Amino acid sequence: MFSSLGVGILWLLVMGATPSTKSSALVQTQRLEIVSGEGKLLASITGAGDSPQFNLYGKDGKPRIAMFIDPDLGWSHLIFSDENDKQHISLVVRPDGSSDLALLDKEGRGRIGLEVSPDDSARLGLFESSGKPRAILSADAEGTPQLGFWDEHGMPPAQPFTKFRWEPRN
Repeated sequence: MFSSLGVGILWLLVMGATPSTKSSALVQTQRLEIVSGEGKLLASITGAGDSPQFNLYGKDGKPRIAMFIDPDLGWSHLIFSDENDKQHISLVVRPDGSSDLALLDKEGRGRIGLEVSPDDSARLGLFESSGKPRAILSADAEGTPQLGFWDEHGMPPAQPFTKFRWEPRN
């Protein structure tokens, strides 16, 4: 019969973990899986290559929430998916300080986008299912807003953007 220490060391060896000489409280591995009492996969943390990833799984065993860093671009991602592997929410943060949030429909097509650019301008876009923009609300870094609309053919009206300058009354 194995002792508790023996079982622990065997577990570390089987999981591919290497004990650290720096601290006895540190365990290192390339993949860690959290499972239910019935053995169903609930969460995983992987560190293969230069791309760490954290996943939470649904009852069907498919990943529903994924958080990872793109090893080539350095972008941080947070993605929410449904049982059909379609993304519905995507959040991206880039090293240049820009970020965007996309809300996607049941087919995984972007319908609403929110973006902050490296120059601190911000945009909110509404898109039809074909991907054509229908309305864009934006503000530059100084706060000057613009509003643009497109028709069902994807064509802007004669005045595609309208600039507003709002000043509160005293």
